[in-house]
Amino acid sequence: MILIDQWPDELKAAHQARKEAGEDAFARRDFPAAAVEFQEAVTVVQEAQPSGRRYHKGESLHNLGLVRLYIGDEAGAIEATTLAFIEDCLSRAEESPRLRDELDRPAAHNLIYVFAVPGRQVADLSSWIRTLVASGEVTPDPATLLTAGRVQGLVATAALPSGKRIPGIFNSAPQKRVFVGGFYGNGLLDSVLRPICDEIRQLGYDAVLADDFSIPAGQDVDEHAISLLLSSHYAVFDFTERGGQEDEFARLPDTMKRRTLIVYDAATAGAPKVSGGMTLTKATRWGIAPGGFRDENELREIVRDFLVGASRPLSAPATQGVQPE
Repeated sequence: MILIDQWPDELKAAHQARKEAGEDAFARRDFPAAAVEFQEAVTVVQEAQPSGRRYHKGESLHNLGLVRLYIGDEAGAIEATTLAFIEDCLSRAEESPRLRDELDRPAAHNLIYVFAVPGRQVADLSSWIRTLVASGEVTPDPATLLTAGRVQGLVATAALPSGKRIPGIFNSAPQKRVFVGGFYGNGLLDSVLRPICDEIRQLGYDAVLADDFSIPAGQDVDEHAISLLLSSHYAVFDFTERGGQEDEFARLPDTMKRRTLIVYDAATAGAPKVSGGMTLTKATRWGIAPGGFRDENELREIVRDFLVGASRPLSAPATQGVQPE
């Protein structure tokens, strides 16, 4: 085995310092500085490898690919993400010869869901790399495989990012995530749901809207949305029109029933448009009172009051949803 699991203390400290500097720069949205730090994190580990041995560098390569996306360096992002996946394959082939779980790691997800590389092609590259490891070939630097035909073919297949977020990958803690559900038709996606998301982000939370995420292979739309709901701590539903959000609302876990807000456009006849015998009954039982809004400003105010826990009542005739705990 050539993979070294235990890092010397001085290497741990040096890598951690670069990693934290990259994360701090990312939090400040200084993406060029973050890219420099994550590249240095890779270099620090790579240069510390003894001859013929290797340390795992996948985490920093993956982070480097992400920040290059934010910079707008698509080619660099594809290369770094591919290197992260190669690194995952090399390490997991050593650690777990039978279980190919590198295909369920963030680098593989990015190749498939962000860069639209066919899953079969990603799996084939994994198999080839595992064959190399099984043959005894030593690959301390994943970049040495970039000239291989299979790797070049994968990079050439990669498309420019769709702009969609990656399911299961968050830069926020669960307690900072707010699921946003509602009917996307009749212009409501842009007139209601996206302003809700914008206000959530301005308050320092992560707005989790299913339309912003790629749908994983093998999942239907409802399964995709519910998985996002269950990954969040809060929820805001718009019931101006009926839609799939009723199914999502019905799946609220107990921990979210006191952290959920319902809104609707008070100018729309018949709103809130939900099943009175099912959805509204649940809302009443769970103590969630739908709040009507007359314009975007009032909508944002309702969302803001909900998340910051303001004590003043909302403008009549709206009634305030249950405050977050």
